[in-house]
Order: sequence, then structure tokens, then C-alpha cells
Amino acid sequence: MKKLQCGNIELNNKQAKICVPITGSNEVEILKQAKTVSLMKPDMVEWRADYYNTDKRDEAAIAEYIAMLEKLHEVLGEIPIIFTFRTKNEGGEKQIDFGLYSVYCKSIALAAKKNNVAFVDIEAYEHKNEAKELIDHIHYYGAKVIGSNHHFDKTPSEEEMIEILSAMEQLGADVCKLAVMPQEKEDVSALISASKRADKKLQVPVITMSMGELGAVTRICTGLTGSVITFAAGTDVSAPGQI
Repeated sequence: MKKLQCGNIELNNKQAKICVPITGSNEVEILKQAKTVSLMKPDMVEWRADYYNTDKRDEAAIAEYIAMLEKLHEVLGEIPIIFTFRTKNEGGEKQIDFGLYSVYCKSIALAAKKNNVAFVDIEAYEHKNEAKELIDHIHYYGAKVIGSNHHFDKTPSEEEMIEILSAMEQLGADVCKLAVMPQEKEDVSALISASKRADKKLQVPVITMSMGELGAVTRICTGLTGSVITFAAGTDVSAPGQI
């Protein structure tokens, strides 16, 4: 059985952990969602920081992200957090360049341990050279990385999906995540098959999903795919098909 210990949580490919996203746009919404989600007792919480509309811009916003993270940790207690700033290019709420994105992720990594951040999610595949350096920095600061790649318009071929996951492992990701959009049932089958093969091939755990209503089954059949985390709707969804 493949295992990864991160803080107080162990990921394994036999039973996926349930992660619930928090998507509030301001402090009141974020903390209200966090209080509701904490009562659901999920295994993990993902803070989608790209939904958060701060008063500051660029690097001046870092202090606000860290302050918000500290308040989230107070509410969530020992529930591990995934910090995710999803860019517009991969289905997120904000368009920022990779340089600023890197600054945000490095800053959160520095504050990760004291705020129970289990992982920093990094969009690794589309920015390979920059992502390798960013992942190295985050590891240096003592945090772990989910390398992620998202396709909201298609499902790549089975071989390409395995190549994407493998490439993110080579960049140093501790967990490799791939989300795709199916156009037909065969796409869902291809994702399941690619995930099973990647789980056997890679040394690190994988997270995979086929999005939308058509792919919703992949969020449940993690015993088949080997996916170590599945994302479920708590107060709101952060991606199509979350149950």
C-alpha cells in the first residue's frame, strides 16, 4: 500500500481522504463556511484563496492571505489545510503571472507548519522550469506539494494523462493531481484506466478526477483509481461534479 504521512494525516491509495473546499470571497464568508465545514468533520479542507477578494494587490496582499490563513486555522483546529490559489488559466478566479503566483505560494509555505497547512497546491505542468524551482523552495521551507494540472475543456489521451502525472512527479511533487473534463463515457473510462496505471507506475500518490456530472463517479470509485483524496462539496462547489 502506497502511503504518505504529512503532519497529522496519512494519505494512502486504499481509502481516499475527503477534502471540502472553502470558497468565500471575504473574511465573513470564509469563516462562516469554515465553521460549517468543521462540523462536517472532513479529513481535510482546501482553502481556495483565489476566491478571496483582498483590499491589497500584488505582493502587498501576502499579509492578508497569511492573516486569513491564521484565522482559518483557529476555526478548523486540527483539520489539515490544502492551500490552493487556482489561476484563471486552470479554472480559477484570478489571472496573475507565475512570478506573483510563486511569491504567494512561497509565503504560505513559510507559514505552513504553524497553521496546519498540509500541502501547497502548485500548477506544475504548464510551467515546468519555474515550477521545479518553486517546488524546491516550498520543500526547503518544510511544506509538501500537490502538483496539479487541469483540463476544463477535454480529456487528454490515456497515455498523455500518464505522461502529465509522471512529469509532475519528476518535478518533485509529493502528490500528483490531474483533473479532466469528459465529453463522452469513454473519456471517463480513459481517466480511470490512466489513474490505475499511474498509481502503479509513480512512486508518489495520485489524485485524479473526471469532472462534471458525467465524471462524478470517479469521485466515488477511488478504490479503482487509487486516488488518495476526493473533493466533496460542503457549502459550495469549487469544481464541476463535486458531490
